[in-house]
Amino acid sequence: MTKPSYLNRAKAALQRARYLGIKPSVAIARNELHLLGGRARTQLHSDHVRNGGLTEFQLIINRDEQVSKAGQAYSEGRYAASVEHSIAAAETTADARRQLGMDQLPIRICGTSITSAIGHIAVGLGTRAKLQALGLAEPVQTLVITSRVANIHYLSYFEELFTIDQVSWSIEQDLYQRIWPLFTDINWIDTDERPMALYEAMALAEEGWESQARGPLLALSDLDRERGFNYFAELGMTPADWFVTLHVRSDPKSGQEYGRNANVHDYAQAIDAITAQGGWVIRLGSADMPALAARPHLIDLSLDPHRPNWVDVFAIGGCKFFIGTTSGPHAAASSFGRPVLLTNATGIGFSPYMHHTRVIPKLLRRQGSGQVMSIPEFAQSGAALVDGHLPADLSHGSDPWVWRDNSPVELREATQEMLNGEFEHPSDEQQRAYQQLMLQLGSLAASAPSPFFLRQHQ
Repeated sequence: MTKPSYLNRAKAALQRARYLGIKPSVAIARNELHLLGGRARTQLHSDHVRNGGLTEFQLIINRDEQVSKAGQAYSEGRYAASVEHSIAAAETTADARRQLGMDQLPIRICGTSITSAIGHIAVGLGTRAKLQALGLAEPVQTLVITSRVANIHYLSYFEELFTIDQVSWSIEQDLYQRIWPLFTDINWIDTDERPMALYEAMALAEEGWESQARGPLLALSDLDRERGFNYFAELGMTPADWFVTLHVRSDPKSGQEYGRNANVHDYAQAIDAITAQGGWVIRLGSADMPALAARPHLIDLSLDPHRPNWVDVFAIGGCKFFIGTTSGPHAAASSFGRPVLLTNATGIGFSPYMHHTRVIPKLLRRQGSGQVMSIPEFAQSGAALVDGHLPADLSHGSDPWVWRDNSPVELREATQEMLNGEFEHPSDEQQRAYQQLMLQLGSLAASAPSPFFLRQHQ
């Protein structure tokens, strides 16, 4: 088959943009890629259907169905099925590129599914950047063309790694309708060998990155560091001070029975442990989250809903370490190389290893009797593969299981471990047993749990 003219023109647009110093995505999004909706593509469709292939409509329906099934399986705690559907969606997308002739255009586009949450930016772009640096990425140019960005200042830190354009919602949707097989998704990453589910690709990238002793992917700019301390100067913080950043997911829409939510008031003893050593605590949050009681050296940004988004970036990238829950900001902290204490951690059976990260898993307890599962029992129950609402076989019955939040003492002791600089994987027998248990669940490489927590629940 003769190569369609729009492919030659799109490639020429890329070369022309590079020569002129123009962002390639601008040249493509506004001009050349719109040719994919023209006569050449219509002719290609007709030829393909006559030869027994699926129509483009059938292909996109197949992809969307697999994406929907992946999300449903994930929400129900069926992680293996979620991975299966995500890979099926990736393979359908790759098949559409081949059938429509788009595999000859070496670009992929990251849109709203990757930029609409700060954690998605961190893992969606961060993992791709690391795989590319390690020589493990698909040999294509990745463009970010999006209309919804959770934190535009954080996204700007990736400008040296990717071409980024923020466009209107209508432009992004029009572009997606025309060239959807070139758009990738948060649920998978195309590597040089095959598409991988997100967490598998993350584990590959993190292990490769650490094995080569590479430094942090991102570095907080001098400007952000300076204006960050200036922003908090009136509260008494100085550039000589150190601080720990805290983010506790508390979404009133999903409720406290949702596994990834936690009670920020349980962290009071952990906050006091930090401030007792002369540190500050910056709490990230939104206005709909519970406010913390005022105390010295605590800055609650949930009370400052109109703050510039670079303030959050300063708090995430400039902290001594980060205390978070199963929510995006902790991944952003890792992108800056900040040690992380991941508390009330859910989905521990599939979460990938992150360098300098300690976890405190969120276990289950009986609603009536208060009986708490041990870590091995928790793994065997299947709950280690859930990070949201518990499935019916656990949450129903005469004495149903419910999520058990980390206790204030567990949070305090794990925070003290972080203050002591205990970020690496311990090598004692209990830790090795835990790692083996996670590997049996299918985890590719699990982060180390807090030794105090492990002693209480092993």
